[in-house]
Amino acid sequence: MQVVAPALGVQIQSFDARELVDIDRAFEAAAKAKVAGLIVTQQHPIPGNAKRIVELAAKRRLPAIYADTPWIHNGGLMSYGPSIPDLHRRAAVYGTRSSRREGHPPTCRCSRR
Repeated sequence: MQVVAPALGVQIQSFDARELVDIDRAFEAAAKAKVAGLIVTQQHPIPGNAKRIVELAAKRRLPAIYADTPWIHNGGLMSYGPSIPDLHRRAAVYGTRSSRREGHPPTCRCSRR
C-alpha cells in the first residue's frame, strides 16, 4: 500500500494496536490526524476485538474496510478478503468432481445453505 499510495494521491498513516487499550488510542490518534478512512489488517490481537473496532469506526463515522467477512457479521462496512465458508464449499465441490472423474464414488454431498 505504501508504494501505491503516492501514485493514487493518498497518504497512508499507520496506527498500531497491540493491546485493547491501544485500540482506543489508535482511534484517538486517527481522529486527531483527521483520517478519511480505515483499513484494518488481520493481526493479533485485532480479531478478538472486532466488535470494539467496528463500534469505534461507526462512532467516529470512519468508513472502514476489513480483512475478512467475520468483521462484516460484527457490523463492519465491507471486507476485501475471501468468504472462508464459501472456500470450504468450493473445495468440497472440486474434490467431489475430481473423485468422480477418477471413478471413485463421492464421499459427501455438498449443498449451499
